[in-house]
Amino acid sequence: MYFNCKDLYVTKYNGESMTTFLRVLEIINYFFIALVSIGFLPQFFYIILTFLKPKSYKKSQVKHTFGVVIAARNEEKVIAETINSIKNQNYPEDKIKIFVICHNCTDNTAEVATKAGAEVLINNSDKERRKGYALKYAFNNLLNRDDGVEGYFIFDADSLMHPDFVSEMNNAFDSGVQIARGYCNSKNYNQNIFSSITSLYAIRDNRFNCRARSALNTSQVLIGSGMMISRKTFDEIGGWDCTSISEDAEFTLKRIAENKKIEYVNDAIYYDEMQYSLKETFQRTRRMGYGLVRLFFSNALPMLGKFFCTFKYVYLDMFLNFLFIPVAAIACTWFPIYYIFLISYCVLSGNILMLYEIGMLILYIVVFAFLIPFILQGFLAIILERKRILVKNFRSLVPSAIFFPLFMLIYAVSITCGVFSYNCKWETNRHAKSISVDKLLADNYGADNSC
Repeated sequence: MYFNCKDLYVTKYNGESMTTFLRVLEIINYFFIALVSIGFLPQFFYIILTFLKPKSYKKSQVKHTFGVVIAARNEEKVIAETINSIKNQNYPEDKIKIFVICHNCTDNTAEVATKAGAEVLINNSDKERRKGYALKYAFNNLLNRDDGVEGYFIFDADSLMHPDFVSEMNNAFDSGVQIARGYCNSKNYNQNIFSSITSLYAIRDNRFNCRARSALNTSQVLIGSGMMISRKTFDEIGGWDCTSISEDAEFTLKRIAENKKIEYVNDAIYYDEMQYSLKETFQRTRRMGYGLVRLFFSNALPMLGKFFCTFKYVYLDMFLNFLFIPVAAIACTWFPIYYIFLISYCVLSGNILMLYEIGMLILYIVVFAFLIPFILQGFLAIILERKRILVKNFRSLVPSAIFFPLFMLIYAVSITCGVFSYNCKWETNRHAKSISVDKLLADNYGADNSC
């Protein structure tokens, strides 16, 4: 991402001021190259460690009581199957309580959820419309009860639990885990090419980031659904205390700042519906960029200071993880502007040789620093996690790996738009079709996913 401007300084268009200006731009460019490299460093580090085994948890003989909290807004199409996947766990049914928070619903979500067997809480507020407010309302009610619940799972309304999800989380809970996330899988990998790519992104995160952090015995980043939080933790913090637009990341950073550990349970699998259109992906990622850049400066940046005071790796890890947000904005703004300026300058100065060298440099960066690394990451994630990817034919996974760099470009651009947005509002999620977890597994497990 750099180019030495010294050969441009001596042209018929250059004066002393232009020479100084070009040198200043070059120094700034070097600084941003270093910053972007630091931002991507953890990812490459975790890829190297991907073959390490994550933590495992001894099978528990005690069956603890859990509550499942589902925040829902106009989710009548999918909420029933989500509840059914919870009720059909390989776990005592009387040890699982299901709570659906109907937050500003204008459809029949409450009726459908009640009929499916959940307890419904209604919360309507024009001013407090984000998911964090729904969770805050829910736990303000639930924590006042003496119902024997020892821990809570937080799920999205379109998520499905693998039949062993609660059992695996119970093993971790009985081992002393207070906060954890499960393995986020996709229930619509083969819906279309776009859903296969977004699904690959989630699978890649499990394999590289979560697995490596678990092996290194450091904290994870929660992602909104599939998380487990103990009743003890909620009592200590006074309920749900995160209401930003990125409430899951806010909860992560607050708990780590309090020296609480967030674990990863590799065998606690759940299935989310991944984005299956460009518009939906752009909106969701833009909203994420809007929320996370603010959390970076308010909660993640102080982690760097904590690291230098304590030398605990978890603080450095969280700082670097959230550094990716401003880094993405820099990569999508500064570098295009800088190299377009250099190309224009070469054209105006008539320096064809330097123009050619700049073009070759850009080509080298695109191919060897972007396309090839991300394509290889995609294939590596697919090969290593192929037994968990719900498709019938392994060859159908190939296009998602080939087009994975395109998704990362869209991802970075939409984050950048969120970083520079004045405001981002919640928008209704469109769902493909409702599917039961039994049908999902029956249609895909046992298929030939071998190489």
